[in-house]
Amino acid sequence: MDILNLELIKTLPQNHHLLYKGMAFDGQFYYLTVPEEKMIYVMDNQYNFIRSHNVSRPFAAICYNNKKQCFFAVDIREKDYIYQLNNHLEEINYFYIDKPKTTTSKIHNLSYNLNHDTLVVVYNEFVLELSDNHSIVHIIDDENINHYCQLTIFPPFHISIIQSKGKQYLCLSTTDKCCIKKYCIPHEYRINDFILNQTSDSQNLELIILATQCSCQPCLLHCIINIEICPCNDCEQSDKCQETKRCNCQHSNHCCMPCINQSICDLIESIALQETALSHILNAEGEKLQHAIKMANNICELIEIDNSVQMTINNVMLLENVLYTKLNTLQNLCLPKCSCLEKCGLQ
Repeated sequence: MDILNLELIKTLPQNHHLLYKGMAFDGQFYYLTVPEEKMIYVMDNQYNFIRSHNVSRPFAAICYNNKKQCFFAVDIREKDYIYQLNNHLEEINYFYIDKPKTTTSKIHNLSYNLNHDTLVVVYNEFVLELSDNHSIVHIIDDENINHYCQLTIFPPFHISIIQSKGKQYLCLSTTDKCCIKKYCIPHEYRINDFILNQTSDSQNLELIILATQCSCQPCLLHCIINIEICPCNDCEQSDKCQETKRCNCQHSNHCCMPCINQSICDLIESIALQETALSHILNAEGEKLQHAIKMANNICELIEIDNSVQMTINNVMLLENVLYTKLNTLQNLCLPKCSCLEKCGLQ
């Protein structure tokens, strides 16, 4: 098994060792939680500390919702409550998760899936996707995984940190639970949280990682995961590869993608439908602006409508970036040549 190649970005202040628990990024700043101090520290995009916030609770796991432009965080003392924070890190709401399965574990990690507009909640044994009204829309569980630490969804992939026998591993898998790549985390590091850089291209996923070294030194790490499909041109065991969804050829460290011709088609179709929906939204906003110009009684009303249209356009731009990256990723899946893919009609 390959060992994950990690590059040190920055060592964090030693007086906070073992205190940093969660990390969020709002597109401009990084936010690190320190629950024992009821603090959240803020860094700029050059990883320099610029300020700190006293918060009302000892928040641990945290994530940023790009659509609502707010944070979601978990109190380290509680099991099933999630708190909503505004951009000033002030508590504005909270809700309870009615779990579908029995577990004694607390919430380990939070992340936001912009593509589905869902909140991803990680427990030991399973992962939940919650809709905007906090209902469960999807449950991620794998009988081969009994300890999730973190999970981020980057369609069509799941990127997760799991733990087994005291060791941590990073897994890149498809949404149908097929493991594409698995890396061993170097023994000198313990990963606490990670953020996926949304500018990751179709061939490389870039991660910013919050970790602790074995010397109790907190740090930020960087790594790039290459989305490389099995490079073999002739896999003699391609039939078995299709059955097990793994490559059994000499390039065993590069797992074949599962035969997902239909899945790729479905994902491309969903992108097309979302693009159509976005075009209707933009058209409706244009019509709204035209009517507002005719009906407005004063400049204040026009400014209010203009602000509303601008907010909608900004949200559409965020979704467009996600769809573009998703389409590039799917294109990359179809490029490598492998007999497994040829049998499925992907080439």
